[in-house]
Amino acid sequence: MWNFTSGTSAIRASQAALDTIANNIANANNPDYHRQVPRLASRPDLERLNHLMGTGVEVSRIARLRDDTIAQGIRKNISNTQSISTQAQIARQIESFLTPGIGSIHDRSQAFLNEVERLSAAPDGIALRQSVITKAGDLASSFNSLNQDLQKLADEVDAELAQVLKTVNELAPKVVELNLEIAKAQHRGLDPNAMLDQRDAIINQIAEHVDVSPQEFGEGLPVLIMGDNALAGSSYDPLRIELDSDGKLLLRQGDSPRPTTISNGKLEGLITSRNEIISDYQNRIDELARSVISTFNRVHATGVGLDGPFADLKSQNSVTDVNASLAQAGLPFEVEAGELYISVTDQSNGEQTLHRLNVDPSAQSLNDVATLIGTVNHLQAVVNPNTGGIAVLAEPGYAFDFTGSLQTKPDSTLITGTALPQASGRYTGTANETYQFVAQNTGTTGVTPNLAIEVRDSQGQLVTTLDVGLGYESGQPLDIGNGVSVSLNAGTLNAADQFSVELIANPDSSGILTALGLNAFFVGDGSANMGVSELLSSDHRNLATSRSGLPGDAANLHALARLRDAAAFGSNNVTLTEEIGVLTASIGSTVQDLSATKENLTAVRQALDAERDSLSGVDPNEELVHMLEFQRAFQMASRYISTLNQTLDELMNIVR
Repeated sequence: MWNFTSGTSAIRASQAALDTIANNIANANNPDYHRQVPRLASRPDLERLNHLMGTGVEVSRIARLRDDTIAQGIRKNISNTQSISTQAQIARQIESFLTPGIGSIHDRSQAFLNEVERLSAAPDGIALRQSVITKAGDLASSFNSLNQDLQKLADEVDAELAQVLKTVNELAPKVVELNLEIAKAQHRGLDPNAMLDQRDAIINQIAEHVDVSPQEFGEGLPVLIMGDNALAGSSYDPLRIELDSDGKLLLRQGDSPRPTTISNGKLEGLITSRNEIISDYQNRIDELARSVISTFNRVHATGVGLDGPFADLKSQNSVTDVNASLAQAGLPFEVEAGELYISVTDQSNGEQTLHRLNVDPSAQSLNDVATLIGTVNHLQAVVNPNTGGIAVLAEPGYAFDFTGSLQTKPDSTLITGTALPQASGRYTGTANETYQFVAQNTGTTGVTPNLAIEVRDSQGQLVTTLDVGLGYESGQPLDIGNGVSVSLNAGTLNAADQFSVELIANPDSSGILTALGLNAFFVGDGSANMGVSELLSSDHRNLATSRSGLPGDAANLHALARLRDAAAFGSNNVTLTEEIGVLTASIGSTVQDLSATKENLTAVRQALDAERDSLSGVDPNEELVHMLEFQRAFQMASRYISTLNQTLDELMNIVR
């Protein structure tokens, strides 16, 4: 009997081995399958005739050939590759938005700057003036398009995020179900290899979306660890996305108040792309648009068009509360503590007066600013509490501007003689300055020898000495430098008589004109709503190319043209052309880095796959060799049983 047991055990073991080989061959092209091998073990010995005799062989288990280290390496590679691929794909789309070419922001910014430069040679040219306004509109449209393209891309990422979350939330419960089934089978002493392969395949699918790693806890139920949270064990709480106070995407699981941090996978790639890559370029494009608006508006606001100073002017921007401080009133651009100079022109005689207003955004509201402007003779300002805007109006016969023009008749209250000064010209200096004029002796202009006036700057440094004595012609302009001249009428001067002349290079050091949008070139506060002021688009004559309104005066236009080389744009404070180039180079570098990383990950994956296949992959030729081995073992066991059966027959015949 025991001899039969050994033989039949060999047949059963060989049959099981052949069945396992057949299963391997059937799954040779299944990428999720791990090769299985029968593990043979001797059956327990039994005592017979005072000897321990072997009782044959048995299959102790069907082993699944799998290396946990390699499997985890592949899983991490899957997550890394999906994250990098997702970011690279999105970065390439942003790169396409910024690719130079006809109609690109590169092309339109250059076209606009070129037209400004062309106009500076013929500031009164109607066609050129209109062309500048048109090119400015084209540039604004480019910013609008970039904003729309980036927002559309962000919306597409949001939609894809929702789909990825749906997939993960559908796959993870399957892992939970398999965990329980596998645990039951293992509790019964079975090898649930097919279910283990199925679970690995699902985990790898999840790994495409989030970085996961199985770990054993408690009763042997594997728990999927995602980032710093347990994703799935014997139960599962769905993942969800929400926005934080800064508009950034946060990942949470179930009702947990703590955000879930993940480091890889498509989900992480989408969140990183949305929160960092897209958001970064949205902010940088927006910052560039804001700097273009504010920089050009600051210059344009201090000029005048072909019709000269204004009779009235309305703000393009508004406040949220006319009684709130300017710092808290929701203006699109910051107001700083500084000075605003308003020139008022008497149109009957051309005389100009210059008025300095002190601006303090922490203490003054829009209503306060209106009151302040109202202190200027012949001006009033009206605030609309419904719209939050302000309008500045001049009395009939007067006009105003923000050019910082010279006061034609300086204050003569400290002159005790009869010779009165008059200023003329256009200050060409780069900083605001006040020149003090002091008579050095007493006499009559044009008559008294060596009658002199010393001119000193605000630091007390001597600028020049004017000879208004013998030989001076009454009313003759005397050059004091930087484009400014002073003349005296016929009369007397007494020693220590004095007057001052304010020389204004920056009429608005507070930035309030830009913040309110008074005499603006562009409207809007960023790339989404940037446009050309209706004041310009409706009439080219309002393009502020001049500082005086006189024919041929292109002083303000030259200031606009100099902005081509001004280091005042974007977050890097470089020229407009340079900042656009930096943006393009930056996204190009990002794409290049991500592509290189993806190539490296692909090479690593190929090496890991080769290692996995060498252990877990099915080689039909190798299986054929094993099949022949167990076929022969089966045949030998069969021959043994047949021989033993014949021997028993012969024995029984002898006994009979």
